[in-house]
Amino acid sequence: MVALRRLIALAMLQLLAASSLNAHAEGTDLASGSASPLVWQMAGASNTLYFVGSMHYLRPRDHPLPKVYRTVFDASDTLVTEVDMDAPDPDAAASAVAARATDGIEPSIAEVFGGEELRDIETQAQAWLGSPTDELVERYEPWWLALQIAQIRMARSDWERSLGVDQYFLKMAQSTGKPIVGLESVSQQITLLEDLDRRTQRELVLSSMRDDALVEEQLTSMASAWKRGDAEALAAVAFREFDDFPLLYRSMIVDRNRRWATRIEALCDDDINYLIVVGAMHLVGEHSLIETLRAKGFEVSRL
Repeated sequence: MVALRRLIALAMLQLLAASSLNAHAEGTDLASGSASPLVWQMAGASNTLYFVGSMHYLRPRDHPLPKVYRTVFDASDTLVTEVDMDAPDPDAAASAVAARATDGIEPSIAEVFGGEELRDIETQAQAWLGSPTDELVERYEPWWLALQIAQIRMARSDWERSLGVDQYFLKMAQSTGKPIVGLESVSQQITLLEDLDRRTQRELVLSSMRDDALVEEQLTSMASAWKRGDAEALAAVAFREFDDFPLLYRSMIVDRNRRWATRIEALCDDDINYLIVVGAMHLVGEHSLIETLRAKGFEVSRL
């Protein structure tokens, strides 16, 4: 059960980061960073595509970022992220998320939990959210509550969304007028959470409430491997629990990488260069976006 909670906590952080509705980061001066950053390049028919593995949350001590980040940014005409975080109005996006969480299609919190366990969930949720939860547990689906708590928890930690790699690139793109496009929509990411089975939905809520140590351990280990540019170590940390949960691994990692690869393949016929910034765990391991593109016949190499 601890393994599942660790896994779900990691998956939640990935989706929380990609669909975050917070303001974008302030710029960060680039200097020296990891000795071998997780950066790749791929040749299209008449263009070049660059890939950067992002840590969505970082601490001040994880900066400065590698100089090569600015190099590949300047060499690119368009920034590609997991979700187009530049376009949606934050209030409208938040309303859309809440609407999906209360559409009645999937079981509510009260339907997933019951009895004493539900009362405990209500008490803890009220402590986290600071407001009564009677109506909330009847109307909202479990993933929504877990997402809210995860956002609050991360806001209280020293891991900052504003210091994440993707936020750095987003701020630069905004300041220079560089176009930003997304590989998937917020709606698609919500569907990933809605489609989790009831057992996983339960653990999603429980893990969001009491897994401080697990999340800290996972993030610290991943950040260490990321800073070293150690793709094998990062994959080992990120995926060590997935063997027991192949369906979750397939939906969160494999299927998304395949869909993204199809989108990226279409970009290879353009005459402009692209910088693709996605979570580092999507660029490492045997089912990574990098390996998926190689299986399609593309040559992808580390810089």
